[in-house]
Amino acid sequence: MASDSESNRISPAAARESLAGLDADRSRLAGRMVTPWWYYPALGLITVLLVTAPALDGTMASILMAIVVIAAVTVPSIHARLHGVRISGPAGKGTRTIGFSLAGIVVVLMLASLSINIFDIPTWWALLPAMGAFLAVALLGPRYDRHLRRELGERTGARP
Repeated sequence: MASDSESNRISPAAARESLAGLDADRSRLAGRMVTPWWYYPALGLITVLLVTAPALDGTMASILMAIVVIAAVTVPSIHARLHGVRISGPAGKGTRTIGFSLAGIVVVLMLASLSINIFDIPTWWALLPAMGAFLAVALLGPRYDRHLRRELGERTGARP
């Protein structure tokens, strides 16, 4: 009597065909990875609020952080709904490097903003780290996208 695992075996030809279908899907996905013009400016504004909040006291900082949390969930969800693609993480070394670099920049800028609060420096100085955060997202975001498309395409041998 044949076991269930033997009856569910897939032939090498069928496996190759399935893998080729996955490669084709990955190539199509890489081609769909076009970020709308508004996406990175919106993320930049969210990051501005995130970086500015530590420079403020009490209620205003809490309000900004609530806005950041809501916007950080909403903006990527809108993008995913409109374009049918959700990015779950880096696809390779380039996207991982850019993602960690951006995160590091934002953390340093948040610490700079926090120091404005701690050392009782006039709050308007928080505009400097805020501008840095916006520029970092606006410049590194599209670069992340280019690397992501390339990395997805390289996995299949296709070039988007």
